[in-house]
Amino acid sequence: FGGAGVGDDAGGGGAGHLTAGEVGDDSGGALGTGGSAGIAYSALMTLEGGSGGGGGSVDDDTPRGTADADDDGGGGGGGGGGTVFFQTSGRLVVTGRIDVGGGEGGDSTCSGGDGGGGSGGTVILDAGRFMDLTEAEFDVAGGFGGDDGRRGGNGADGEIALPGDCTDGVTNQDETDVDCGGATCGACADALRCDVDADCTSALCGRDAVCLPATCGNGALDAGESDVDCGGATCDGCLGGLACTVFSDCASETCAAGICEAQPGFIELIGHDYFSSNPDVDRILGNAVLRTREAGSIEIVIYDEFADTSPDGEVARMETIITDQLAAAGRTATFTRLSDSTRTTSVLTPSVDVFVIAEQEDGSTGPLRAAGVAFTGPLTDLLQRGGVVLSTHDSDPGFEVLDASGLMTIDSAPSVGTGNSLTVVVPGAPLMAGVASPYLAANGSCSFTGITQGTVLVETAAGNPVVVEVEFEL
Repeated sequence: FGGAGVGDDAGGGGAGHLTAGEVGDDSGGALGTGGSAGIAYSALMTLEGGSGGGGGSVDDDTPRGTADADDDGGGGGGGGGGTVFFQTSGRLVVTGRIDVGGGEGGDSTCSGGDGGGGSGGTVILDAGRFMDLTEAEFDVAGGFGGDDGRRGGNGADGEIALPGDCTDGVTNQDETDVDCGGATCGACADALRCDVDADCTSALCGRDAVCLPATCGNGALDAGESDVDCGGATCDGCLGGLACTVFSDCASETCAAGICEAQPGFIELIGHDYFSSNPDVDRILGNAVLRTREAGSIEIVIYDEFADTSPDGEVARMETIITDQLAAAGRTATFTRLSDSTRTTSVLTPSVDVFVIAEQEDGSTGPLRAAGVAFTGPLTDLLQRGGVVLSTHDSDPGFEVLDASGLMTIDSAPSVGTGNSLTVVVPGAPLMAGVASPYLAANGSCSFTGITQGTVLVETAAGNPVVVEVEFEL
């Protein structure tokens, strides 16, 4: 915000933006005050522009260069408002007040004119996905001029610059494609990008995160489809057991004797969070990724919405471990992070081979179960393509994601003490290749209760499952 002019000596602050404002000219009188820097934040907190330097009083008599009682001492100009700039590719919610109003001009107690008010500052906000300003208040008004005699003029108002509307020709706000989709703009036409069905005029958002024609959901075998509502050039690929004519008609991309073949994938539930690890724990993670049926470079998405994403947190450590384990096997991988479960469809595309649920140490039951529900369809599609869903845990509530998705039943994840002996129950299982038995639990390990599906591969001395593999059944 701009600083106010004070008396007949010190002017108000001028505009500041990220760096400190300059001190005002002296002109024989007292100096205006140097303004503070503007402030830019990337977290949830108050935003305010800084004030800058102001002008001094007027020295218009003799002797020149000497401040004395006969100086006319016009009031200092009010400080101009600073600038607030905030940009994010995700969501932005603004609550409370952003104040970059201009400062008031100083009064003159002599024959000089009062100071003019400072101009209002600028607020620039830009969010790539979603912006909520319903509880925001902005002040970009120009400051009032001094009013103790020859009144100074008011400062000009500043500007609030927000993202464009639904006709600006770019993808912004919460749009899924150019000027369409999301909660703000209208629905998108066929073949445009989408996140959910409501983004499409057809009310059908396909597995590739593009809007499908309405005929792909009408329950009839239409021209171009190889089976009802699937196959062909415009609908999603058909699941196992449905009719096909070419490989691209099938979600598995395998068409044999006119029928899509299913290539079910695997769910790997691992009771290690990978903040700490050891060679055996690392091999389990690498082997789990290699369970995908992808023969080339493996495309991996890691869900980290409530995880530790610091440079030395679990997510970064898992990426390093997986990279090293694959390199030892002569394989490579690429990583994408999913930090917002509402964007699942657009991130979890058919090219993805492995979906990793990192330890959700900052999560709670409600949001995690909501994420699990959002994941149900995309993860089912991934598993039907021969992909892998891999969930890693300490005693965090992240198991709620898989449980809510309906892909597994898990009741709880009690902690396992560091250094406890863990037994490999099925030593010949591919997931256990190169893993010693017994091996020691690393710091950040757990077991699971309520498991009703799959094969227990590792257990505690008390027989509680620590690593479980589920071969997905259609």
